[in-house]
Amino acid sequence: MDRESVKEEYIKDRRAMSFAGFKREVLGYLVRQTPCEGKGGGWVYFPQFDERDADRIIEEQIEFFRNAGLEFEWKVYDFDQPDSLAQKLVQHGFSQGEPEHLMVFDLEKTPPSSFALHGGIRIEAVQGNEDFQSVRRLQEEIWDRDLAWLFDYIAGNSDIFSCYVARKGDEVVGSGWVEYLPGSPFPELHGGAVIPRLRQKGIYSALLTTRLKEAATKGHRYLSVDAAPMSKPILERKGFVSLAVTWPYSLGAGG
Repeated sequence: MDRESVKEEYIKDRRAMSFAGFKREVLGYLVRQTPCEGKGGGWVYFPQFDERDADRIIEEQIEFFRNAGLEFEWKVYDFDQPDSLAQKLVQHGFSQGEPEHLMVFDLEKTPPSSFALHGGIRIEAVQGNEDFQSVRRLQEEIWDRDLAWLFDYIAGNSDIFSCYVARKGDEVVGSGWVEYLPGSPFPELHGGAVIPRLRQKGIYSALLTTRLKEAATKGHRYLSVDAAPMSKPILERKGFVSLAVTWPYSLGAGG
């Protein structure tokens, strides 16, 4: 895989992407996404401006979201310009989150392998609202936060999501989904998680393999993911390639 060309293709695709429920604005020096209903949070990304303009542009974005009464995240990649952007954001009151790796899997060059599970654990597609709510409860328990906004978004755009669960008996013990962004060669993996007592048993890998095979069957070229540090080595062993490191810089609605 030519990492630089794939990275450029990814950036071009995401700059042009309109997400359901969000207003996309390409301001020339960055891209801004704002929730259409005026609730929840927005984000900005892919900045390209000179360091001498950084303070002014950051202050403009803070003012924009403050006036809208919205929280927002500045998604910073290690290739963003200017180099001092992260430092500038902290100076303006942003909090840095945990780093993630933008990774892609080339479905044409690296066919997904099979993965067998034992102990009565099985992978199944989510069927109906009861399964959907089980996924929400599992994700909220694992991440220890309210994810109502996320699952409202998924429920409202169910045609572009494909969700799977891992079951042991009747218990949902893991989950993960794919977001098939319309017209994009880079559908996204999300939500890969397993309850702590059943980790290291191959459930994460089985959920991953199932979603890789589905994306390949649908004819997609790549599968992308923002991988947490714990997931990165697993994904690398499966054939994912890291394109960049990214950090979320967040600011509350009050600025």
